[in-house]
Amino acid sequence: MELYNTPSWQLDKFIQEELQPDSAFLEQLSVAVHTICEFLRETCFTGMPPPRTRVLKVIKKSVSFKENSQTVRGRIRACPRLPTPMETMDKDTVGSQQELSCSLQGGSAGKGTALRNSSDADLVMFLSCFKNYEDQEKNRAEIIREIQRRLLQCQQQERFEVEFEVNRWPNPRVLSFQLRSKRLPESVDFDVLPAYDALHHVVRDYKTDPMVYIRLFEQCTQGGEFSTCFTELQRDFISKRPTKVKSLIRLVKHWYKKVSGIRLPRATLPPQYALELLTVYAWEQGSGETKFSMAEAFRTVLDLLQHYEHLCIYWTINYDFEDITLSYYLSRQLRKSRPVILDPADPTNAVGAGSRWDLVAAEAKICCTQWCCLDVHGRPVQPWDVLLEQMPWQSQGVHTAPARILLEGVLRQTWTPGPEPAPAISTFPGAPHAEERASFCTVL
Repeated sequence: MELYNTPSWQLDKFIQEELQPDSAFLEQLSVAVHTICEFLRETCFTGMPPPRTRVLKVIKKSVSFKENSQTVRGRIRACPRLPTPMETMDKDTVGSQQELSCSLQGGSAGKGTALRNSSDADLVMFLSCFKNYEDQEKNRAEIIREIQRRLLQCQQQERFEVEFEVNRWPNPRVLSFQLRSKRLPESVDFDVLPAYDALHHVVRDYKTDPMVYIRLFEQCTQGGEFSTCFTELQRDFISKRPTKVKSLIRLVKHWYKKVSGIRLPRATLPPQYALELLTVYAWEQGSGETKFSMAEAFRTVLDLLQHYEHLCIYWTINYDFEDITLSYYLSRQLRKSRPVILDPADPTNAVGAGSRWDLVAAEAKICCTQWCCLDVHGRPVQPWDVLLEQMPWQSQGVHTAPARILLEGVLRQTWTPGPEPAPAISTFPGAPHAEERASFCTVL
């Protein structure tokens, strides 16, 4: 692997020359995304029985493309240019009309962490016909079938070519396809996910209403099942980070992609999003500065991976322990077996739970012996001193000084995982009765 032969003091150069995407290429390929968004807005739902489906807004959140060193000269011919969110808003729209909003999800140009050799664009459609999470679960398959049918019609009209990925699930969550055009040298892989608009109007730096998450815990039957509803918060969490932190995320993603593709059974591995969150956590706890040593930062992420059995990480940016009912649900999440990395946008989602972290830890240990983790004298680069487990009273997101690693015995005494009940409907236990609420928040 080229990364392993790169000296630690040249990692910034390696990221810039090998991992940074070509801006001109990304700009040209974004036309492919516009093509699909215009299709969803103008073509996909025409001819369906009233009320007519409309596009309410288009939020560019995540795009990752197959990139190379060449500049794309061609453009896909499609509908007119994609309107801005303000142009797509119809002030006279009445409640009887279905409205659709489309945003992009995942690790990508939208977050500022796209890799040069990525090849996906995730589109999350927020539909007003989904009144709650249950509607999304029941009706998403029908929406996906309709989108696929309309895409095939466009292919017959020679607007573009699509190749669908076979989905054997009876109630699929996503429509995956590959878009090709004669004028585009590389194909683009798309994932389209219908979702319930649980957040409505998102305002950056404003905390989400606790009732949004309480209802999520009450209706969610599987952790992370409705994470797509919170894609805007996921995007904002990464995109607001300093430029060098995004470069660090690129480096970690590149390393993870290489080792998982060569030696590890990818189906059992933690999702890439888990490593993105772990990287942000390492920077917040270890530095918090815009200027830092890339080698030390990378080494810290690898060190955290090797101590995965003690990880308990969460953020109080979008949710916290102030509301007594939400605090109960969050406390139950934090008691689960390690590692625990809660999605900062969706607290039901313990990212990477049940995955083979041990395999990733073994690869991280190997990486620590390579040139990318050794100093000029051949000695191991020292990681930052970071906290392995976060307690509910220790708020995340505002870093003032490097944290100390808690003693393992203290961690075990304070955070012994408790048994999980088996409720009839949801995997998350119900809120405590009134007589219980006075004491549960003080004992974990």
